[in-house]
Amino acid sequence: MRSLKELYDPTWVSESWIGTLDGPPPNNDDPLHYPKPDLIPRVRAWIDQYCPGTKLAITEYAWDQDETNDGAVAEAEALAIFAREGVDLATRWVAPAANSKAERGFQIFLNYDGAGARVEGDSVAATTDSIDQVGAYAFHGDGKTMVLLTNKDTVSHGVALTFDSPRNSTWTLYGFDSANAQHMIDNGNVTTNALTLNPLPPMSANLLVVPDNDEIFKNGFD
Repeated sequence: MRSLKELYDPTWVSESWIGTLDGPPPNNDDPLHYPKPDLIPRVRAWIDQYCPGTKLAITEYAWDQDETNDGAVAEAEALAIFAREGVDLATRWVAPAANSKAERGFQIFLNYDGAGARVEGDSVAATTDSIDQVGAYAFHGDGKTMVLLTNKDTVSHGVALTFDSPRNSTWTLYGFDSANAQHMIDNGNVTTNALTLNPLPPMSANLLVVPDNDEIFKNGFD
């Protein structure tokens, strides 16, 4: 789970061998080595500098094992990071087996309600004050806001959300955890700009779906 920070965090030192080789020669015989990968922003900066307009693909990626709970949550979070950071194409090594835990990481985006509903539209801003425990990623499209909340901890965590503007809508929470495959977890109504959810189970991925108000949607979520 922590290694996902190599995709976007400019302060994160890789916990793999990549992070052990720092500095220019002679201490490091590879002057292009980056112990703090910051992979996607770094490559995007190269594109802007040297070949503007080039698309970005991340190919043959994989995090953890296909039959572990953290592997399933890592897959869901990786897809959300790709969207937020503007990756144009990502291909996994290899496709997860049918009904494997890793497949749940795709299902929460491609069939979250069991009837073909999928996350579509634009990635919009979301923040969390505890990224190492709960990740937050937001999307807007098809007349609704969708918020992916990943509990990466070994204990449950409650979540209090604040929207950029008041809502007057129903909401539904879908997700999976170590004990349950993808399913509908809870639902209710929201009439303000705040919503508190029941504690999210340990090592889980959860998708909150909130249809738009009648008002014009404001591009943003905190």
